[in-house]
Amino acid sequence: MEAAAANPKLLNGLAVTATLNSANGMFSTNPAALPRVYAPETVFAVPGRAEAAARLGTLDPAREAVAEGIAAIPRNGGARVRITGYQGDAYRARYQADHATLLRIAVPYFPGWQAEVDAVR
Repeated sequence: MEAAAANPKLLNGLAVTATLNSANGMFSTNPAALPRVYAPETVFAVPGRAEAAARLGTLDPAREAVAEGIAAIPRNGGARVRITGYQGDAYRARYQADHATLLRIAVPYFPGWQAEVDAVR
């Protein structure tokens, strides 16, 4: 939340569709909210959590992502992604890309979170 206060664009990357103004109790819509699943144009590689946190101040999730433990992906975008199902705590999505692509999923981490690709975890 501290990072989002300093860089409101991070809320777009979390697919936040509305914010609450605590002063007047009114909701404001966020037309810049990004899709739940998408492929940002560029993925920057960082060696660890501290470096990832440091990038949040200037990160524009509409164009870029930061990831630990992988090689940078300077040409990541261009994938077509659609959510084909959502039930409870499970999303199903299909994507098509002409190159290896990192998809960004705007779902908060929680213990037990798992991802599958073609039924492989």
